[in-house]
Amino acid sequence: MGCDIHSFAEVKREGRWEVVSDVFPFDDWERDYFKRTHGHEPFRTRNYTTFCLFAGVRCREGMPTLAAAKGLPADVSGPVREASDLMDSDGHSHSWLTLRELLDGADAIAQCRDWMGGQFDAHLDVLKTLGEPDDVRIVFWFDN
Repeated sequence: MGCDIHSFAEVKREGRWEVVSDVFPFDDWERDYFKRTHGHEPFRTRNYTTFCLFAGVRCREGMPTLAAAKGLPADVSGPVREASDLMDSDGHSHSWLTLRELLDGADAIAQCRDWMGGQFDAHLDVLKTLGEPDDVRIVFWFDN
C-alpha cells in the first residue's frame, strides 16, 4: 500500500495564517492530467525521501529528518483544518515546517536531493517568494 502527502502552504498576514492557492508548478504528468499548470499543494508528489525529511515518515536507515511530526499547528487556517478533519482517522503524522526550518535544513536537503526530484526545488523556490521565512509554512499529513 502506498503513502500520500496532503500539503498546504500558509502565509501569515496581519497576525493570521492564510492558505495559499494555485502557485506551485505541476510536473508534465500533472499538467496533462489536471489541464492546468499550477496547484495549491506544495511537495505533493509521492516521494518517500521527502516524507522522511519532513516528518520521519517512510524512512530508510540513515536518512535525515528535519523534525518529528508535530501535529497540526494550533493556529492553522480554517480551510486546512477542514481538510484535515475530512481525512478523519485516515490522516496521520500531521505536522508543519516553516520556510525558515526548510532553509535551515539545507544540509539535510542537499544530502537527499538526488532522490527528491526537481519539483522539490521548484516548490521551495515558490515558498521563498511568499514572504519572510518565519511567516511562510507548509502544513501536511499523510494517508495510506
